[in-house]
Amino acid sequence: MTEPVRVRRAHVDDLPVLQALQARSLRVACSAPETLGPLLGLALACQTGRVVGDTAWLAETADEGRIVAAVGYVAPEEDLTPSLLAEAEKTAPVPAGGDAAPAGRSGRICGLCVDPGFAGRGLERRMIAQVEAEMRAAGFAVAEVLVLPDAEPLWRSAGFHAAGDRVLVLPFCGLRVPVRRMTKRLASRRNLRRTTVAA
Repeated sequence: MTEPVRVRRAHVDDLPVLQALQARSLRVACSAPETLGPLLGLALACQTGRVVGDTAWLAETADEGRIVAAVGYVAPEEDLTPSLLAEAEKTAPVPAGGDAAPAGRSGRICGLCVDPGFAGRGLERRMIAQVEAEMRAAGFAVAEVLVLPDAEPLWRSAGFHAAGDRVLVLPFCGLRVPVRRMTKRLASRRNLRRTTVAA
């Protein structure tokens, strides 16, 4: 990464900039134009909820304070996404090594977005690591995420495993978007210390 950034908790005052960032990021990531509007509406609602719920973080450039990335998570009791999901008509097999149902309290990562001008510089992985650390500190044992097909390699590189295909039924318009559910067991602090000492 050529330009230093700092990560901090997102605040309500950041919402207009975060929403514009989410829109720019999703326009690049979304390959089906007809789903862009409804997906963006869903993403913005999720992002607003995470900021208000105090479970969202952003990255901003150290010199200008320009917001260039964001991520958040939602606890199961606050997560409305399951009501929008249907089983995929043809569920893809979970690859060997996949963890279809890890045990423990799980939370869903949502709203990962990176300014297209900062993509591919490691910021995506840094934001994933940030939200994982926050979830671990909040007592979550498992992180899960729903991804569009093009994003799967990023999440695999961060240690996530495929856990089945779903169809996201977008509200109001009824469009159906194939997504893959991916999960990762979050190491406990004790295990992290053990790994650090062993290294």
